[in-house]
Amino acid sequence: MTKHENTSVQMELITQGLNQLSQGMTVFDESLKLVAWNEAAMSVLELPNSFAKRGTHIGDVFRFNAERGDYGPGDVEEQVRQRVEIAARFEPHKFERSLPSGRIIEVEGAPLPSGGFITTYTDITERRNSEEELRQAHEELDRRVEERTWELKAARDELAEERRLLQTTLENMSQGISLTDAKLDIRVANRRFQELLEFPTELMKPNTNLADFFRYNAERGEYGPGDVEEQVRERVELALKFEPHRFRRIRPDGSVIEIVGQPLKEGGFVTTYEDVTLNVRAEEAIKQASRAKSDFLAKMSHELRTPLNAIIGLSELLYEDAHDHKDEAYIEPLRRLTGAGHHLLALINDILDLSKIEAGKVDLNWEETFVSSVLDQIRSTMLPLAEENGNSLAVEMGENCKVVWSDPLRLRQVFLNLIGNAAKFTENGQITVRVSRSSEKPGDRIVFTVEDTGIGISEERLGDLFSDFSQAPPGRGRAQDGTGLGLSISKKIVELMGGTIGAESEEGVGSRFWFTLLAAKP
Repeated sequence: MTKHENTSVQMELITQGLNQLSQGMTVFDESLKLVAWNEAAMSVLELPNSFAKRGTHIGDVFRFNAERGDYGPGDVEEQVRQRVEIAARFEPHKFERSLPSGRIIEVEGAPLPSGGFITTYTDITERRNSEEELRQAHEELDRRVEERTWELKAARDELAEERRLLQTTLENMSQGISLTDAKLDIRVANRRFQELLEFPTELMKPNTNLADFFRYNAERGEYGPGDVEEQVRERVELALKFEPHRFRRIRPDGSVIEIVGQPLKEGGFVTTYEDVTLNVRAEEAIKQASRAKSDFLAKMSHELRTPLNAIIGLSELLYEDAHDHKDEAYIEPLRRLTGAGHHLLALINDILDLSKIEAGKVDLNWEETFVSSVLDQIRSTMLPLAEENGNSLAVEMGENCKVVWSDPLRLRQVFLNLIGNAAKFTENGQITVRVSRSSEKPGDRIVFTVEDTGIGISEERLGDLFSDFSQAPPGRGRAQDGTGLGLSISKKIVELMGGTIGAESEEGVGSRFWFTLLAAKP
């Protein structure tokens, strides 16, 4: 290889190396003509590749920049002339220039000993943007620190006021309240806590352990007879489980305290203490009154049914006799008398059922009930009633619905109530009984649905639909000959059998009543 060829190879290697740099570089000779450059120079300066050739005069580069507005407004040739004069001085220089694209370029030039100069071009856009962002961040930080200082001061003042209000609230609560930490030390307790449980003042010191309160109670007999330390140990172990709890404790003087505890995430719990003695006595009085009422209703219903059955029987005989003799003057009054007797008997039977349920005297005869058998009986019984108003009655059985765990007599009673209501408030429509199976915890359930295309029920009435003596308002459908107890009794019967009942309806469209029972013995 000749010396010339060796030099060419070295220059090629140098050029390739320079092209690997991200920093732009140019070399202009003493005539201000381009003699060396790398690819990054054209990219950083956003110059077309046509300038990347030996002999390109620096003035041509300045002119391109001036024409695209790099130097701002002004005469292009004057801008070129000024910059060529400066370049011809071959003085070291370093400055920043912003391109129209928004990029910021750092230009640094140094003269060469042999004439001309070498210049580097560094894109410092990101650096300047970062510096600007940092400056803004510092300003924002200073502003936020100042704001935060005021906020903290305001927060301290607010916290002090909230603490005062909280303390005032706690001290004026009718309930006793205590806050216990994870070590069972009582951190906060109000005055009512001390008064209600009759603790001595020396026990109310901050951070007194809950075990000390247990021991005080045990020693004065609050927990009944037994070893004091054993009673304390048992209650401490239970408290350390930090589980929600709610119970009532009868004190030696006969008063009743209801204690409700809720665990805290960080350990410990908040506990409230309330004297519910009057509530307990009132509840017992209500229960006794309810039992007395139910007993009275049951006895009165029984006493009324005997003569009423005699009246109904006699009126039916008179009606048949008048009908046979075609005595028109008596037929209609006797028909109304018989109807009124049956209505009154139905009301008495419903009241008797309700009183038995409320008194807890309903004994269910549980068995695996064949659904199809019950539905056949119901259909034959209710079809004439449905047809009175021009309705059709359909039964749809789903798969795997053969048996249900129930009292078959009570199941029929619920169906008679639901289908009777549907027939009463539907004219020339459709009544559909559907049976399906639903898989849910804790066991599969049979879902019974009675659906009609009747007058429907308003949304405001749906809420009290299953209340005692709840009836549709006057003018809704046929004359009101019901007792208003059918749905209430149905709900209570379904719940006694472990099920749920509900209704959906839309006025003018129809209603859908449903109830569920366990498919098999639990």
